[in-house]
Amino acid sequence: MPVSRAEFNANMSPEALELKGKRAAAQGLNKAVQHLKTVSQSRVPVDNYDLYDTAWAGVDESSLQGVVSYSSPYSVYQHEVEELEHDPGRTWKYLENPLHEEAELMRGIIAAELRRAFR
Repeated sequence: MPVSRAEFNANMSPEALELKGKRAAAQGLNKAVQHLKTVSQSRVPVDNYDLYDTAWAGVDESSLQGVVSYSSPYSVYQHEVEELEHDPGRTWKYLENPLHEEAELMRGIIAAELRRAFR
């Protein structure tokens, strides 16, 4: 019985495809964590901007792990203590809440970078 068949050749070795995918994923992840940093900074308490200015975002390309952190000595205290008073729009959980709220958008940012790489 005859079978219809179509073949596609990527013209790249499996190793080259994997490397291209990892690079694209790292670029997308970097864009995603930069987005999270920006959203987080819009909520971080800003008594004197010390905490705001310590925000950092980066990606470990070998493990494809993204990080957003604050290095102020009181960043954990501000993040975890609900009872503290903050200006309107500024709040505790200024990093954790945006992480959950922006997760779908961040996955979309990474996916878009992967699609762009393999056009």
